[in-house]
Amino acid sequence: MTEITEITFQDKQYKIADLSDKAKTCWNHLVDLEKQLHQLRFKTDQVEASKETITRHMEGEIKNG
Repeated sequence: MTEITEITFQDKQYKIADLSDKAKTCWNHLVDLEKQLHQLRFKTDQVEASKETITRHMEGEIKNG
């Protein structure tokens, strides 16, 4: 696996080696937060689909007694 030596932040390239420790930490937080957002969107899609399915089941139960 190739090690990442540069990052792109706000449309500019930066060498990781040139960043301060604080900037590296901030970058790692931003990467992690982006992953979390992706996971939350994915989970939201799953929950919405499940809710729609259970709503249809509930409608069927009420309709059929």
